[in-house]
Amino acid sequence: MADVNSLLVTLLLELVEKTPDTPKRVLFKGVSDLYEDFRQRAAVEFPDWTVRVTQAGADVVGERNDPSIVILVVFYRDEVRERESLNAFRLFTEDEIAKELIARLAPEKLLSDLPESYSREERDRLDFLLELVYPSLRSLAEFLLAGKAAVGLSLPRLGLFRDPNLRLGLPLRQWGAQLRDNHQAAVLRWRDFLDKGANTKAGRAIIGDTRVQLLREVEIDPVRRTDVLTQVTLNEALSVLNPPSRLVERIMAIDDYSRDKAEEIVRATRTGEAGFGGHFDLSKLTTGLPLLPEALQNELARLAPQDKDDDEPPPDPETDLRRVGFCLEGLLRLARQEQIAFPRQLKLHRTDNDSNTCVTLTIGDDNRLSITLTAESARVLSMPGASGMGELQYAILLPPDKEFRFTLGMLPRWLESFAEDWLDEDYWAQAEQLNPDYASQWRALRDRVAALRDVVDPDWKRELTDEPESAAKPGEPENREPNNPIYAIFDLLYFAHRDLFDGFLDAWLTVATLPWRDTRLAQKQGEWRAAVDGLLRLGTAQFSDGQTVIFPFHPLRLAWYREVFRQIETWLVQTVREGKPLVFEPGVLADQLRPVDRPRAIFDGKERLLEAAGEGGNGFARQSIVRGRSWSNSVPCGLSA
Repeated sequence: MADVNSLLVTLLLELVEKTPDTPKRVLFKGVSDLYEDFRQRAAVEFPDWTVRVTQAGADVVGERNDPSIVILVVFYRDEVRERESLNAFRLFTEDEIAKELIARLAPEKLLSDLPESYSREERDRLDFLLELVYPSLRSLAEFLLAGKAAVGLSLPRLGLFRDPNLRLGLPLRQWGAQLRDNHQAAVLRWRDFLDKGANTKAGRAIIGDTRVQLLREVEIDPVRRTDVLTQVTLNEALSVLNPPSRLVERIMAIDDYSRDKAEEIVRATRTGEAGFGGHFDLSKLTTGLPLLPEALQNELARLAPQDKDDDEPPPDPETDLRRVGFCLEGLLRLARQEQIAFPRQLKLHRTDNDSNTCVTLTIGDDNRLSITLTAESARVLSMPGASGMGELQYAILLPPDKEFRFTLGMLPRWLESFAEDWLDEDYWAQAEQLNPDYASQWRALRDRVAALRDVVDPDWKRELTDEPESAAKPGEPENREPNNPIYAIFDLLYFAHRDLFDGFLDAWLTVATLPWRDTRLAQKQGEWRAAVDGLLRLGTAQFSDGQTVIFPFHPLRLAWYREVFRQIETWLVQTVREGKPLVFEPGVLADQLRPVDRPRAIFDGKERLLEAAGEGGNGFARQSIVRGRSWSNSVPCGLSA
């Protein structure tokens, strides 16, 4: 296999050959280190070429006027100041040479020294990566020579952490998500990573003694940065940058307790796997490990769910961190507290990140719950924080200076590889043409869908950078975030955009109930079937292997969620109006909110989308039906019912 110098010299020779000028005058700038190798190759393969390098005391640029030199190639060294005009030369800078190298990855233009060609989709992924890291020409060549199969392992050559999970075959959105995480850790938060990796107990436990020493050496010798990027994986770096919760850290402070074990104990406590209040037992989880201190055991016990028939008084709001299925359930738990009068206005914020963002929830005089939720506050409420990737911690601010706390379980990054189906321009144009009498109804639905997209699939990148140029240019795909965790707070989204969601559902129902059997459609069976298929795809997302997930705003789910949210709104208004706490059993409440009346399957041709049957399952997956039986890998999403 060719080495870096050989590859780049081959490219430079080709660039000279394909320059159409006569006589040829080519200047390479920024690659003077290749001069000697180029000169030797050219002497053998193109003996009629004149190859020069700028140097003190020699006017090599002036040779452009010599009519006896048909082809003049000059390598420009930065330390030599220009003395004459270079307008006669075809100039190739280092950046232009890098672009030419990428162009030679296409199958029809493959450079002979490159190991393999890249498809159009693979080049799109490569373009995304290179725009993120902006490597030197030599680093880029080293990366390409390593081959496509080693793309994740070769990232340190480009200044990113090694990522064994990165493959060119990943969907573009997932590819982008992993690389943005990597760029955040390896570039934007590099100093933070070094500090936490070397100076915190959790960081040292992840990195290990040998690599911790390497991190400290990098502080003195930045040249060793690539060694760190090679020896530390992206997942390890993210774990260092997202330290464990305080409770997990206290457990880890005890000898022999790893982070995984500590997080397992906290998770099992909150889900009831370690028992319920009054019947709490950690012995099975701590077999062979030191006994946890009594104070720590008591703190864990307070997190455990209570028995349904438990007559114990509700826990102190300051320590009630029990997990809920969705945020409105946290409000119901607050409304259950006897010692707290549920306020007409309250503020909700995260306790496991550094943001001061609060979201205001108000029950107005019209007895309706309203929420003010910007794209930025939605991001703060839903993005994973220091408590870990599997949960979000919230607190409701109460006067005077009190907090009511709860946690929301989530499935982070499960949806990043699924691309929402927003239907393309051709679909809407064709649907409007089915019957001109109903074109206005289709346009109304189209407008609602466009507005809905900005709510449930926000362009957080543009929101964070606040740079107009980050928005997509006409004709280019939008540079949105991958499928995001915003669905974890769908109930808050609904009340913040109630009219939008209700209008979308009404517009969808209007179109779905049009007279499809109109005789004028008899000659357009293919078109109207495509229109129906598109209606059922709204609110879904697809994976490259055919799996499908259905989000809470899918019309057949949104109708159910809307009624549940309105019922909760009624209960909260009741407690405010009467000034009395709600009386209910949490277990019974969960049963009442279970989606027993929600459609379990959606048929799609000869296949059906069947809802996951597991506890808390909220997704649909495409299933094949054989002799009346079906199977699938169900993909959860949305709210936990």
